[in-house]
Amino acid sequence: MSSAFDKANPRRDHKERSQLVSRKKYGLLEKHKDYVLRARNYHAKKQHLDHLKEKARSKNQDEFYFAMEKNQTNDKGVHITSRNSVLDPELVQLLKSQDANYIQTQITINKNKIDRLKQSLAVNTQIDSSVNLNAEPVKKKQKTRTRSGKPIIDLNPTPKHSIFVDSDVKFASFDPSEHFDTPAPLLARKYNRVKNEKIDEVAESLPSAEVLHKMNTNRGQLAKELANRSQRQLLLERALRELNLQKELSKKGSSKKIGKDALGLPVYKWKYQRKK
Repeated sequence: MSSAFDKANPRRDHKERSQLVSRKKYGLLEKHKDYVLRARNYHAKKQHLDHLKEKARSKNQDEFYFAMEKNQTNDKGVHITSRNSVLDPELVQLLKSQDANYIQTQITINKNKIDRLKQSLAVNTQIDSSVNLNAEPVKKKQKTRTRSGKPIIDLNPTPKHSIFVDSDVKFASFDPSEHFDTPAPLLARKYNRVKNEKIDEVAESLPSAEVLHKMNTNRGQLAKELANRSQRQLLLERALRELNLQKELSKKGSSKKIGKDALGLPVYKWKYQRKK
């Protein structure tokens, strides 16, 4: 009964001894368990060095094996051994074909992602243009004649809206804004012309500045990802072409390098061989 009562009594917490204030520059006070680890590490290294010194001292200078004739050493005297055995040409072709299939799969996946990003960017641009009522379309200056003076036939002509009036008086007093019942800044737009009676309603439904900022940020992120995906697509196509080129060069037949393609890879021409 007394032992149970003694266990229930609060006991004193035994704290570890800390470093003296005058010796704080030496860091934390080392405990015995820390010293044991440090001593074991030191002695293990010392024994290893002693073993290497003894091995070097007792080495036979005239020791020779026939395998030494094929071995190589680098500048520091360390032996270089070939860890990987030479693979068969059939196995190499199989591995390269698997790599080519994997790269082709990645090209297809990356192309689908690029298409989705382009669609998202197009939707964002359309939404932004519909929100910005004062946005005007960018007009490109097109050439009407060639250098020789011949007229250029435009296969995709710019649509024009012609309005006919009855007299010169109506022509002089014609007001496009009044005719189309839309504000003057929206006349240059080909679509989404808001009527004057719906200006207030549209202005109330416009998103706030914070929402527009988020839309622009999202569009910038999509454009950056699209640029990275396009660069990755070029690298994948180059890697696939290089693998296919290596596969063709490993086949029989003499070839000659004649130049480089758009991806910077060499272009070869094979000598014509008559087949039986």
